[in-house]
Amino acid sequence: MPDAIQISELLAKAQQGFTFTSAIVVVLTAAFLLEADTLFSVTGRIMGVFLKNTEWYDLENKREFFQPRNIIAFICTFAVSFFAIRLGFCRGGFAATHPEHVTFFCIWGIIFGYFLLRAIVFAIISWITNNNEIIKYLFNSVLSYFILFALVLFLVLILSFAIPSFPEKLSFNISIAALVFFNLCCDIKAFRKLNSDGFSSFFGFLYLCILEILPTAAFAKAVITF
Repeated sequence: MPDAIQISELLAKAQQGFTFTSAIVVVLTAAFLLEADTLFSVTGRIMGVFLKNTEWYDLENKREFFQPRNIIAFICTFAVSFFAIRLGFCRGGFAATHPEHVTFFCIWGIIFGYFLLRAIVFAIISWITNNNEIIKYLFNSVLSYFILFALVLFLVLILSFAIPSFPEKLSFNISIAALVFFNLCCDIKAFRKLNSDGFSSFFGFLYLCILEILPTAAFAKAVITF
């Protein structure tokens, strides 16, 4: 039987987790409400050209779309970090032995670092190839898919709360399937665009392996085993 000290410690931890979770929910809700018009506009435009290669490319190059999409993508980095914790994706020793808020900010750091590293690498490639337009498109399109991925995680989280018996393993499998699907769509569009702009198929293959498939797999692995 636990003594009074152990019970008080458990209650303190529970209160701390509840406070942090509530704070994150409030902040994310407020952020999305403040950017509600932008959120619906951006996601609507992305989904409207999802299966249209030419229109997708044209949308990614519009300045009036670029800034609001980046704002929503930035907010989604925090949302995805929260969703990953609540859906039980973090199955490593770190998440099990550290407070939720520490895990949250570490996951956010992984996500932000992933995009920051991509930005640096793509800037170097743009300088080497002297083709800023296509490289900018390849980098920016990933942000659009990231927003759609965040939307899927949100829907899965709603399902898990609405249906108490909703299996955690099913939530995990749906989320991984969504990540694979959006990554595949992004890779196909990127390969087609590189070919249409005169890059060789070999270059396109190297690009997909080194800068898309492997980094995404490493990112997912890092979050899951965190």
